[in-house]
Amino acid sequence: MPGRPCTVDSARPRVKSCSPEMLKLRDRKPHGHLTIEPRRVHCCKELEETVSGRSAELLAINDRLAEEINARKKVEAALLASEERYRRVFENTGNATILIESDMTISMANARAEKLVGIPREKFLGKTRCIDFVTPAHKERLQQYHERRRQGQQDVPGRFEFQMTDGNGRILDILANVQWIPESGQSVASLMDITRSNALQRERAQLATVIDQSAEAVIISGGLGQVEYVNQAFERLSGFSRDESIGQGMDAAFFSDEDRNIFRKMTSMMCGKDTWSGRVENNRKDGTVYIADTRIFPVCDERGKILNLVCVKTDVTDEIQLRKQLQHGQKMEALGTLAGGIAHDFNNILGGILGYTEISLLKSKGNPDLERSLGRIMDGCQRARELVQNILTFSRDKEEEMQPIEIQGIVKEALKLLRASIPSTVEFRQHICAEACMVNASPTQIHQVVMNLCTNASHAMEHGGGILDVGLENIAITRHNKNVPPQTIPGPYALLTVKDTGDGIDPGTRERIFEPYFTTKEQTGGTGLGLSVVHGIVKAWGGSIRVTSKKGVGTLFQIYLPRIENCTEADRPVDIERPTGRECVLVADDELFIIEIMADMLGSLGYAVQTASSGLEALQCFSQNPNRFDLVIADLTMPKITGKQLARKIKQLRKDIPIVLATGMAFDLQAEKDEYKEFAAVLKKPILYNELAKTLRQVLDGPGHEARPPVH
Repeated sequence: MPGRPCTVDSARPRVKSCSPEMLKLRDRKPHGHLTIEPRRVHCCKELEETVSGRSAELLAINDRLAEEINARKKVEAALLASEERYRRVFENTGNATILIESDMTISMANARAEKLVGIPREKFLGKTRCIDFVTPAHKERLQQYHERRRQGQQDVPGRFEFQMTDGNGRILDILANVQWIPESGQSVASLMDITRSNALQRERAQLATVIDQSAEAVIISGGLGQVEYVNQAFERLSGFSRDESIGQGMDAAFFSDEDRNIFRKMTSMMCGKDTWSGRVENNRKDGTVYIADTRIFPVCDERGKILNLVCVKTDVTDEIQLRKQLQHGQKMEALGTLAGGIAHDFNNILGGILGYTEISLLKSKGNPDLERSLGRIMDGCQRARELVQNILTFSRDKEEEMQPIEIQGIVKEALKLLRASIPSTVEFRQHICAEACMVNASPTQIHQVVMNLCTNASHAMEHGGGILDVGLENIAITRHNKNVPPQTIPGPYALLTVKDTGDGIDPGTRERIFEPYFTTKEQTGGTGLGLSVVHGIVKAWGGSIRVTSKKGVGTLFQIYLPRIENCTEADRPVDIERPTGRECVLVADDELFIIEIMADMLGSLGYAVQTASSGLEALQCFSQNPNRFDLVIADLTMPKITGKQLARKIKQLRKDIPIVLATGMAFDLQAEKDEYKEFAAVLKKPILYNELAKTLRQVLDGPGHEARPPVH
């Protein structure tokens, strides 16, 4: 259709467009009658309709274009807002975050990443690979992870740890969380510095190891008193395992009543800084008791609120038992010293009685009645002498060597000592064999065995009384004997039995009676050492012990000691004629009674005697004429100058003079030979006539000493 199209402005009001011909017809003024051809009119209408339709289409298109433009503007605005929002999130995220390209170059990094790396971003963005910051030990592993992500592998760890070096040269522990973006081949890595956290964990692990390996038992409870932790030392000490202990409350069996009271007081406080310490008794899982030095202290937060309570226990059971043993030993040492002093004085008195009795016996020949009376005095003095010697064995601090001995007399003397200390409600019975009973032992240890066994037996009957039966007999054990300890070797034995009618011993206690420090008499001061000492002594002798007991009936201890059979009557010493002499003897003693009896005894044996009432007097007497004397007898304990000091001074004046030591104390010259090398022999007070005569002749007739008449 002729004519040019008109443009449409959607912002302006619509105007219908017309062709030039139509404009001419519209503008022509009517004058007269106008005749229009029908065909031309029809064409005009079609043209108008066409133009109108096209205009409507253009308007619709314009509307749609405007809507699309507005929508695009909104999308662009939204994209810009979203990009800004994501950029702010990326920049302000809590962790260091970087965007890694496929070639491992860092293309983006937030402020946290810049701070972590320690280098301004403009110096490494797009220029540095992320792998360049990784330490050599971890670099290859991270490269493998990256390559496997590019290859699409699904099993690549997305969360892992590594170490990196920052711009200041510090090595940091990093926890990485990496996400792969398949569309772009990029990776987003969130990095967290865990250097301090790892250091704290290592420190915590070290502390936990130290606590767990500590020798002290540690219990940690929560604020409500529930046990949260126990270490290995607690498991060993209490017998309760960790699984049995954790979760327990204050009523747990391993807590004492005192523990519970302190815990309750501390848990009831809102805050606290106090620490409690003390010594308490606790029960083990097996029911036994141990004593522990206990410290309980709170663990508080920064505001002082109690978070946990820590209980630390140190087992001091053995220490207390050792202290009791030491105190007991000191007490026995004091008693031994006292006994030694009393025995020394008693021996001096007894020596005079014995000496004059023996001299009187020599003069009473032909008077049977007088001989019998003096013999009874001698028997009593001899028993008293042996009793004193037995008492003195307990005051010695050195062990005696084992030797063949007849034990009947030692057992009887031990029972005599015990009789005075055992309550009268206990009936005492003894069955000691008459034939020789020789064993390889020491007298002191025989005493210990008898006294410990009998003392325990009497304690079992101290409330209701009963019968204490002690027996000693010779037996022979064969392979067919059944009622003997299984480790007993067949052969001749001395069987020592101690039987009581007390309460008996239950099976559980019977299994532990020989353990050191085990005692059922804690309240009465029992040390738990008596039966363990007996067990050790018997084992050292090569013997064995059998214990049988029945609750409410009593207990029987059977001690099997290997017996010596080849010691016949011919092997034993026999009485020989009392030897005499003519030598000159100097006697030094501070007891006038002893000086007089020694002068009489030596004079009756034929010796010339010079006496001195002190060590100083004896030294002066010897100094005046050293060659006058053939032998010196010196008491061990004298004022001002002791027997040992006197012997040394005399040896300085004359080296070849033999000196005999006289003492009422328990003394073994062989054991003390280095310290008492000046002495040739020992006379034990009270000095018996025969022993005096034999000892002097053994010394005077020994090598280097020839008999000669006295010099007056």
